[in-house]
Amino acid sequence: MDTPPNEDAPAHLKMASLEPYSSVGGHSSRFLTEYLPQYPDLPNINNETFMEVTHYKPGPERSLNSPWELRRKEQCMYNPMITALRPFLKEGWEIVDTSNSPDPHSTFFTDHQVKPDLTVYSDKEPSNKNRCRVCDMETFIELKLASSADPFTDDAEKPEKDSADARDTRGQLVTYLNAMQATQHRTHSFGVFIAHRTCRPLRHTHSGIVVTTGFDYTKSDHLQTFFWRLSHAVPAIRGTDTTFQLVPCCDAVKARVLLNAENETLWRVLVGERSFYVAAPFTRSHHYPKCLLKDTWRLDGYHREDEVYQRLHDKNVCNIPRQLPSGHSIRKHTHYRIVLDVIGEPLVDFESTHAMVQYVLNALEAHYDAVKQAGVEHRDMSVGNIIIVRNSGSPPLGYLIDWELAEFSEDKGARACEKMVGAIHGMKILIQPAFFQGTRQFMSARLCRESPPPRTLGDDLESFALFLLPFERTDGTYKAKILRDNTLVATLHLDSRYLEGLLADLLDGYRWRYIEMLRRDQGQSNKLEELMRQQRQLETHDWLMTLLRDGLKDEAWKVVRDPSRKEQKVAAMVQRDGRRRRKSDCSEYEANICQQEA
Repeated sequence: MDTPPNEDAPAHLKMASLEPYSSVGGHSSRFLTEYLPQYPDLPNINNETFMEVTHYKPGPERSLNSPWELRRKEQCMYNPMITALRPFLKEGWEIVDTSNSPDPHSTFFTDHQVKPDLTVYSDKEPSNKNRCRVCDMETFIELKLASSADPFTDDAEKPEKDSADARDTRGQLVTYLNAMQATQHRTHSFGVFIAHRTCRPLRHTHSGIVVTTGFDYTKSDHLQTFFWRLSHAVPAIRGTDTTFQLVPCCDAVKARVLLNAENETLWRVLVGERSFYVAAPFTRSHHYPKCLLKDTWRLDGYHREDEVYQRLHDKNVCNIPRQLPSGHSIRKHTHYRIVLDVIGEPLVDFESTHAMVQYVLNALEAHYDAVKQAGVEHRDMSVGNIIIVRNSGSPPLGYLIDWELAEFSEDKGARACEKMVGAIHGMKILIQPAFFQGTRQFMSARLCRESPPPRTLGDDLESFALFLLPFERTDGTYKAKILRDNTLVATLHLDSRYLEGLLADLLDGYRWRYIEMLRRDQGQSNKLEELMRQQRQLETHDWLMTLLRDGLKDEAWKVVRDPSRKEQKVAAMVQRDGRRRRKSDCSEYEANICQQEA
């Protein structure tokens, strides 16, 4: 008796849809020439072997258009694709069906267990051939049946489709690519997307994705050539960051003990003239970590983060980490490393709502010091940029981190690039605008408008308020309406009445930022004066810090171990297009909440 196939891979976060994230890298032959050098002795190509990939006949009395049968057909594509591509892989490489074997160690990144349809390994194939291991993945193949699921177009002016299916698929691909680069030491990574017979290899960097125009893999040799060249390329071409040097198992014994990595891979890396040993990225298993190595790609045109930290420390800014003493892309980034003296926990791992608000206040105090004492504005306030630092013998504190987009008070002029289309190495590429700075979900409603006004200190302060609010929509009009009408708290259904009360007071204040006076009231000086007074106080730290400090004085709230963030139930605020919202529409902050709604 036939049984329905397993569920499809879960819908993924909307990682690449708020602003275009991709570019069309031209014809696939140009893509291969640009990124993968030729390698001799390409085996003879017989495209008839690929015809079996899409060959499928439905069972008796079944419609090929039914979801069950479509999923069945997709699964039947996997083994023929593996068989057809295997001759074009270097010896020792293997393609594995991982469509039903999620990687249990990948949840740190998006709360989803990653499981591409097909995963490609080199010499690190898992002992269980059905197990996906993102940390060992060389590349992957994601297959879809419907052409509507293709997330890209062949138009360099508009490289990303805007349909719901396209957004879902694009988020899925970016999740896989980001997971690879988060668990491996990589400069870039490759992937392959196939919709029916249309194939698109893609290359992902820390700036975005370059994707080929679509081609029919049953009539072209480009897919076979892609895998032949990729599997024979040196590690640096495949995307391995060769500045990380693998440490033999018998070396660095003391470092392995301190990092709890006796049986794990260890690397050695230089930062300046100092040598550091590092274990796997994003691990929390260290017994005694000495420091945090931040390996990042900095957007050109902004202050180096070490310069920002030096300025902050020179002015004794509180609650921030300290440094230890001494191809083409959509936007130009510079590889950059900085070593910090603390390893914190995410803000979302708070143990109680009282503690969470305390950590936000700590970060707000750091922001206040930075502005008042050092003349530095953070300009990228988000829930991910506050960490919990626990030191033995003292209460935990919230630290404000990630000062990559910080601006000094003496800085003049815009630093973001303008929208332009240019030719790079003969390939037409869209360079996307960066009208805004910061994480869009947490940006003030004013800055989310199509034509935002000049940024003020109040915009950073409004972002602190938005940490606590699960906004799905990011357009300024919606955010402004929610704040102005002060109707949000009643929709959240929080378990903590203390936090709910604080949020009510918070929103009651921020509504003044978006109140528009009626014509009949504009001539009344008392009403105009009150509006201006309320708005002025939202441009300083005093009102917000006082509100949080007063709320935290509640002794009853302090002793209550109310539900942690993972146990809070927050109602969906918005339905998109009259339907329940898709997981792919959600922000990182809402991933767990969306899982509860599924």
